[in-house]
Amino acid sequence: MLKGKTDINKIIVFFLLIFSASIIYSQNIAISKIIIDGNKRTKESIILRELTFVVNKEYTREELKAEFEKSKENLINTSLFNFVFIEISDSAQSMNLTIKISVEERWYLWPYPILEHADRNINSWLQGDYMDRINYGISVTQYNFRGRREYLKAKLRYGYKQQFALAYGNPGVDKNKRFGFETEIAYFRQHEIAYSAINNELVYFRDDNSFVKEILDYDLLLKYRRNHYNQFLLFMGFNRTQTADTVSVLNANYLLNGSTDQTYLKTSAAFLHDKRDYVFYPLKGHYFRLTADYKYFTDEKYNLAFILADFKNYLPLSKKFFHSAGLIAKKSLNKKQPYFIQEALGYGYYLRGYEYYVVDGNDFIMMQNNFKFEILPKKIKDFKFIPFSKFSKVHYAIYANAFFDCGYVQDKYAGSQGMLDEFLYSYGLGLDFVTYYDRVMRIDFSVNKKGEKGVFLHFAMPI
Repeated sequence: MLKGKTDINKIIVFFLLIFSASIIYSQNIAISKIIIDGNKRTKESIILRELTFVVNKEYTREELKAEFEKSKENLINTSLFNFVFIEISDSAQSMNLTIKISVEERWYLWPYPILEHADRNINSWLQGDYMDRINYGISVTQYNFRGRREYLKAKLRYGYKQQFALAYGNPGVDKNKRFGFETEIAYFRQHEIAYSAINNELVYFRDDNSFVKEILDYDLLLKYRRNHYNQFLLFMGFNRTQTADTVSVLNANYLLNGSTDQTYLKTSAAFLHDKRDYVFYPLKGHYFRLTADYKYFTDEKYNLAFILADFKNYLPLSKKFFHSAGLIAKKSLNKKQPYFIQEALGYGYYLRGYEYYVVDGNDFIMMQNNFKFEILPKKIKDFKFIPFSKFSKVHYAIYANAFFDCGYVQDKYAGSQGMLDEFLYSYGLGLDFVTYYDRVMRIDFSVNKKGEKGVFLHFAMPI
């Protein structure tokens, strides 16, 4: 009888322990202190701005785990750190916790020689007279200037497309780091320009004895970051573009109405919602941007306006499989536009498999789909033979892709020609290599609607 009572007591004690543990785990806990370590240059206020948890607020342990993950993503997306670690430094049983944030800062001063191709992408550059389309010079950028996430940039670039530029950016000028701005002044000049497109391939004019195009450009971008994931942007600027007389003869609409000198004022407003886990190669989250753009040509007394919407979604299907989709649409409010700003597909936006082509038009829509498989998950390796600590510790991952892109471009002013008013599509397979300092290298094998096959190299995420 005594043994039976002992067994019953053990069972009761066992269930009481489980019940007590569940109560403790479900209880709210408060953060009493946040400790930051490793920020030799970065101000604490910059790091605290990215945290989604605060001192003296209560959380469940599950909530706190989620807040740690979101805060880590926010800090990585500042491009200030290669690695971020967030942990509880107190006992896990404590109801008042001290949180420790450890960061490993990047290298911030980048003086580097410029030696780059001057084409829309490396594939179109290799297809043409690529040795004539090389830029060279020097660029110096100081990131995280004064430890406040500011940047200073100066560029002297010669060669195919010459550029002389100064830029400065500050993401948070007020105490709460909500208001920021970026500004840049630049001068461009070049001996060769693409003055038109025939059969969706650019046609060039060159004069080795004089510059055929010169641009003076000033931009100012004002930012209001309402919270961690929403921003309002106001962009203002001035542009003066001049061309050689021959350009207006070859294409009277290049600067509009046979002009060789155009000045325009530009402004745009945008709403940006960005909740991606890693902005340079996202696997989870979503992105949305809505932009209204307006340009006023002072000489022609002519207005141009368009609306552009950009939506992207990233969904983990399992531990190793991922899906991403993108939809971009642009609607112009003017039929007639100068050729030099009439860009649709083939420039900043392009369909994979159409790297050699441009499709100029007023309006376009583009959709992209990507199925991704994780071949090599994110690995961290410390290369001891590299003497600089900010470069010796490397993270990298490899992914395989299957994709399908499609798009449509319309130009009511030009009428149907080439790939205009035609449903375009492509599909293929790819391999992505992702590493530190936000570097991505992609190799794609693509097949387009025309049945053309090709292997293409890119240095940015596909969607």
